[in-house]
Amino acid sequence: MKSLIVAGITVWTIPFLSAVSVGFIILALVWVKEKITLILFPTSLNEIS
Repeated sequence: MKSLIVAGITVWTIPFLSAVSVGFIILALVWVKEKITLILFPTSLNEIS
C-alpha cells in the first residue's frame, strides 16, 4: 500500500516539476532577451514607449 502512495506521488510530482522548470527557463529567456534588447537598442525602445 505504501509503495502505491509513493508511486502516485512520484507520477504527479515529476510532470509538475518539469512544467515548473520549463516555465522558469521560458521566464529566464524572456528576461535575458529584454535585457539584451535594452542594451542593444536603448533609443528605439524609448521612442516606442
